[in-house]
Amino acid sequence: MRRRELGVGHEGSEGTILHLSSGKRGALKMAVKMKWFIVRPEVSGGWGAETRVDTSVNPPKVYHLDYRFDDWLGDHLIESYPCFIVTDSLASALREAKLTGFETENISVSKSDLFLHAYGNGELPKFVRLVVNGRKDQDDFWLTEDQRLGISERALEILSRHGLKHADIRQLPDALR
Repeated sequence: MRRRELGVGHEGSEGTILHLSSGKRGALKMAVKMKWFIVRPEVSGGWGAETRVDTSVNPPKVYHLDYRFDDWLGDHLIESYPCFIVTDSLASALREAKLTGFETENISVSKSDLFLHAYGNGELPKFVRLVVNGRKDQDDFWLTEDQRLGISERALEILSRHGLKHADIRQLPDALR
């Protein structure tokens, strides 16, 4: 155990735990030093014909996403700027784990001629849109200034368990958070 200027802290398996007091009543809050990551998911297609979007703003505002699959390598998190989509089973796991910084929306899915040629009319799992609305250093999901996906270590564990083999994942140095 070692003392911190802001309170008493100790090292644990989750990192350094600081006990911080706040407010006049001296209520204790706990802050955990967590690892953060930037994820660049697999891109398996793009906007389909039924997508409704306002491209006059940056990033584009998507009102309805029709994700048109050209390919799919099997990851449960994929993207097409500025949208991220996840399998319904992964979305359920994220909610069950009480992760923060996202909502889900229904989408429509279509298959391009390229997909049909490569896979026939093969079945895809149900996908939903992962709408990221979290804040950096506070939520499990958030967006960087350049719209890359930031996630917590907790989120990475769940994503990895469901299948995230084709994404580029980099730990974010503390100085850049």
